[in-house]
Amino acid sequence: SPSVSPIGQPSNRTTTEVPPQSMCSCAPRSYTIKLDLSNNCNNDNTVKYNTGIAEASCSWTNAAANNESNGDDSDTDTTPVHITHITFTEFDHNLQPINTIEYQHDMGFVTGDTFDIASISTSLSTKSKVQDQLEYVPYVAVLLMVGENALGEGLNGLF
Repeated sequence: SPSVSPIGQPSNRTTTEVPPQSMCSCAPRSYTIKLDLSNNCNNDNTVKYNTGIAEASCSWTNAAANNESNGDDSDTDTTPVHITHITFTEFDHNLQPINTIEYQHDMGFVTGDTFDIASISTSLSTKSKVQDQLEYVPYVAVLLMVGENALGEGLNGLF
């Protein structure tokens, strides 16, 4: 098929296919989470602008209020005072879970506490192409925290 030459006239040259670029994984290999339970999700910039993270979101909901008010917890306390359970899940490009790490109940994490999470991407081998190891390449990571507010009501945090 004809292709356009640099001067804009059709030419009978055949185009050469450009080989596909090799795939890479830019996802973080590990995460260090430092809790700031007073942050009401108005500032998720501490996560959003790190290398390998394209987007971040944050939400806290009051589980008891959601059950009583059809999901409207605007007048309830959604500020946790401690965290009782954490689940970290990574998903592949098809949004299938490829890694889940759970921290058990009653951990009692509070503001200032830190914990580390290793990504499944630490399993990638430098001896193989990334496209041959897609089971170790996360596309989305979700952090779910369960905690309680000052009244002892259950809260769910999704990040």
